[in-house]
Formats: sequence, C-alpha cells, structure tokens
Amino acid sequence: MLLHPSLHGAAAYHSGWGTVDNLLRMEEHSSDGQTLKGFPYNQMHHYVEKITASYAVYTRLYGG
Repeated sequence: MLLHPSLHGAAAYHSGWGTVDNLLRMEEHSSDGQTLKGFPYNQMHHYVEKITASYAVYTRLYGG
C-alpha cells in the first residue's frame, strides 16, 4: 500500500526531511522515489497515525 504524499510532511516533521528523503531513495521503502510504501520506524509510524486520527476528528467536528 502506498501512502499519500501529504503524510510525508508529518513524517518529516517528526523525523526530519533528511530521513524521509533517504527513505524515498531506498527501493525497499519507495518504488518511485516519491511515495513511501510505509513508515519503517515505530515512532514515526505512531506519530503519523496520531496526526491522521487527530485530523479526522478535526474535520468531523469543524468540516473540511
């Protein structure tokens, strides 16, 4: 499953742009160099899940 590129910003905020850029260059994490297949680090993964869940609540409460 490919992740939406907007999630890369949350991952980069958490782990740094350099980390995400390096992951995008690795074939095991990105087949096209632009979209990650997943977040390989537990803390990064949980942070992005938390941000995604919070955004879903925000849009449900206040609209998108």
